[in-house]
Amino acid sequence: MKTTKVGTVAAQVAIGLSLLSLLVLPWAWYGGTTIRLYRLPNWGLHLGAVLAFHAAVLWTLRTAPGRRRVPVAAALVAGGVATGSAVLVALGYDNSSALFSGPVPMVVPRLGPGVLVAVLAVLVGFGAVAALRGRHADRETGPAGTAVPGPAGNGAAG
Repeated sequence: MKTTKVGTVAAQVAIGLSLLSLLVLPWAWYGGTTIRLYRLPNWGLHLGAVLAFHAAVLWTLRTAPGRRRVPVAAALVAGGVATGSAVLVALGYDNSSALFSGPVPMVVPRLGPGVLVAVLAVLVGFGAVAALRGRHADRETGPAGTAVPGPAGNGAAG
């Protein structure tokens, strides 16, 4: 299987995991009450970081192998920000005054799976970028270290 296809599938899985985390999974539980991402403080920061990360991964997928340095750097930075923002938002899970306008349930809040899936989505997105980085190295040398014709090699066997 080509690494471009692996990168594309990994990027699709990462987007699916992010959507699952953003829209379906709870980020916290207060007893039987589920708290979705949009109810937590600073949730917009995480949403923006996730969108920027996936845009950078898709930009990396669309860029020619010799020109991926800037998109890869953007994906790494955006992924770090997305992970950091997930942790920052998750730290607000026990801020009951921000989550409830009236009486607060007398239970111990717990983190939900949304945070873990959000971080997993970033890791899978990093895998998509890493698969594409491997393809660039494959173009410069062929099997058993022989040179490949084209800009990376002169066509002579090594």
